[in-house]
Amino acid sequence: MGSTAYFHRHGEPSYPRDLYDHRCLRIRLGDASIYQWEFEKEGGEVAIDAPGAITMDDSQCAITLTAADAPLA
Repeated sequence: MGSTAYFHRHGEPSYPRDLYDHRCLRIRLGDASIYQWEFEKEGGEVAIDAPGAITMDDSQCAITLTAADAPLA
């Protein structure tokens, strides 16, 4: 998820590996692990440890920041 303004400035990732060139929000889960972004295509699955300088444990806050043109979430 990202804002239109973010995608306009930085481009929209086409493949999961493209996230390594973007600013992403990292989410800390209840067990203290970091969420790996999950993707599925044609029956295959991949999980990406998206890069980011900010790690949050509040997903609603991450959604609010992303809508306000912060990094991708």
